[in-house]
Amino acid sequence: MKGALIYGFDSTASSMRTLFPGARLGFSLRHALNKLPDKLVGVSASVRRGLRSKFHALLHRCRQRKSLRVVALGQCLRHFANRIDTTVGQAHGERIRHWFETKKAG
Repeated sequence: MKGALIYGFDSTASSMRTLFPGARLGFSLRHALNKLPDKLVGVSASVRRGLRSKFHALLHRCRQRKSLRVVALGQCLRHFANRIDTTVGQAHGERIRHWFETKKAG
């Protein structure tokens, strides 16, 4: 196996590395999409839905690009965090940036 998408749990990553030592592990962006509303605690449901749909559109556009996909995704995620800053506040934007960084580090 060359690679697999996982949900970011340490136990899953550990098991996959044990079973497939040379495989590259990545995080499922769909799972990230489902986790986004949990990161925006205290924001009204309608605003969360709007941000979730924009996040979905961002991921869809990045998947459509064949070249520079990783660079485009990183740039889009930074822009999305900036949008959260202006829409719901800087504290939420920082929380989202931190979440993106921990996902990227994994």
